[in-house]
Amino acid sequence: MSHLPHQLVAAAGAGLLLITAILPAAPAQAQAQEPPFNRGTDTACRADNEAGATFVDVPADSVHARAIDCLWIYQIARGSLDDGDTVFSPRQTVSRQQMASFLARTIDSVPAQVYALPVDDGSATDPPFEDADDISTAHEASVSRLTDAGIIDGFTDGTFGPGETLTRAQMATFIVSAVEAIISTPLEPADVFDDLTAPHDTNIRKLASIGVTAGTGPGTYEPAAPITRAAMASFLARTLDHLADVDLFDPIAFAVGTGVTLGLTDVDLGVRDDADRVTFTVEGDDDLAGWRIGYVDEATEQGTGNPIDVGGDAILRVILTGMAYPFDLPDDVADRRWVQDRVAFDGGAAIVEVVDDSVFEGQQVLFIGTTGKLPFTVQRLEDPQRIYINISHPG
Repeated sequence: MSHLPHQLVAAAGAGLLLITAILPAAPAQAQAQEPPFNRGTDTACRADNEAGATFVDVPADSVHARAIDCLWIYQIARGSLDDGDTVFSPRQTVSRQQMASFLARTIDSVPAQVYALPVDDGSATDPPFEDADDISTAHEASVSRLTDAGIIDGFTDGTFGPGETLTRAQMATFIVSAVEAIISTPLEPADVFDDLTAPHDTNIRKLASIGVTAGTGPGTYEPAAPITRAAMASFLARTLDHLADVDLFDPIAFAVGTGVTLGLTDVDLGVRDDADRVTFTVEGDDDLAGWRIGYVDEATEQGTGNPIDVGGDAILRVILTGMAYPFDLPDDVADRRWVQDRVAFDGGAAIVEVVDDSVFEGQQVLFIGTTGKLPFTVQRLEDPQRIYINISHPG
């Protein structure tokens, strides 16, 4: 029985009739164009991100290593444990149900005011497929949410094929459907590959038009080939990069911390050239603080989820990792701990105020109210350890 996706059957049939009608007058097939560009990941996966050797089975010199780290930073890829080591299994293929979960997490990384999938609160309908019972519990919610949103579909025989290996062609349709839902407009296809056939050919060409794929060689895409987890990571990281380029995705800054021994002793606000600066001073043992810094839709308390009032038009959340509870700090550090709930900044064009939440399970959360979603940079200096966040002035 045919395994064409439902929504593509009519289009594929219509395309066949059209080609049949014009074949007698058709010229020789033109050579495919060069891909418009081969997109990197530096916009979404910032240059100052320090993911480190997250997965023991991903070589640092792999062409996919940065993309895999990027998906881990955004918790799109989480890996698995193998004899106590965290592994990614980059050479393994991806099943259709696994891709649903990767794709749902990718979409969930987009700001809610831009686009949001149906909430996973039990209200999503059961997957409407004859083989729904074969969908793993771990992936059932993702398949349901994406199906309810009209982003993924099954085959013409009424099945989804959850355990089937995803092909490079099918992956293109998954991703393009998600991107077009997020941007609310169809992508324009680019004529770059010679080895494409219906029903996924248009979506592959659309993916090339935004630089998410440059193919496997001159004029080739290999649509029927299975997709590996490593290649999938590069496709999704470049998809995030496109969304960041069109201001529909907010990149975060990330660095790995060491230990849980530090305390925040000072928060200083100042203006430097065309940016406002927040300086966080952390002291304690010789450990390094880590951070996860990015814009959020709203400020909420750790643990309770209760809203926190933060002034300004945008909220930059700062999560400092490696932070100890006050009673675990050395006395000299505990005595100098920064204990203000909030501090306003009257002299800046970018920063309105800084609001502290709390220390919980090794991380301290603070919120910076800003005058807009403005570019920012993060750097660390030592002796004492200071984390600088420079937020650009508007305009």
